[in-house]
Amino acid sequence: MPLPPLTGSGLRPSHAHAHAPAGRAAAAEHAAGRIPGARFWDVDGVCDPGSSLPHMLPPEAAFAAAADALGITSPATPLVLYDGLGMFAAPRAWWTWRVFGHERCGALALQGGNDWVGWGGSM
Repeated sequence: MPLPPLTGSGLRPSHAHAHAPAGRAAAAEHAAGRIPGARFWDVDGVCDPGSSLPHMLPPEAAFAAAADALGITSPATPLVLYDGLGMFAAPRAWWTWRVFGHERCGALALQGGNDWVGWGGSM
């Protein structure tokens, strides 16, 4: 299978993280291995701090600040989200971005980038 074009042309890969097990350091895991140029999206950090439930949608201002911190200031910026298992954080992040009006985003099941490496990409 050819390597998907996740870099160049303004496309923004973003590594979505959500860690249910306590004690895992998501930012450190992201720094240790990611698709080149991928930004860190913390599903646990960009949420509603007032909710007793995990991963609830953040207030609009908190989402906007987190998106700005990634350098994504326009809903026209193409965004691809992936996560460590390829089944939880990326779809949740995708849904969050869509709720806040970002129509040019997708979620990939890359299993933490292992599939990316299998296609010939580097971490």
